[in-house]
Amino acid sequence: MTARPIRLMLVDDHPLVRDGLRARLEAVPGLQVVAEADCADTAVALAQSASPDLVLMDIGLRGANGIEATRRLRAVLPALRVVVLSMHDNAATVREALRAGAVGY
Repeated sequence: MTARPIRLMLVDDHPLVRDGLRARLEAVPGLQVVAEADCADTAVALAQSASPDLVLMDIGLRGANGIEATRRLRAVLPALRVVVLSMHDNAATVREALRAGAVGY
């Protein structure tokens, strides 16, 4: 019996980054990219319809940032896991993302 793949949603405002992540992650057995978003509003709407298991979230989105997007996603889908994938490495940003509901940074 084959296990169900982990369903991923990518949230980043740069199409090139999303393309690279999707290409790399789809090559991994057991992972399936089911949605992509470039902003918080789109991420919340798509997450509700695509039902991902995990979101890879960028911090630097246009409009509401990735921390706010994480907060909003977790408010409507409390079981959803969000991992922040970012070049920002200061401790305050990491703490803020975790307080917003991210499970990893």
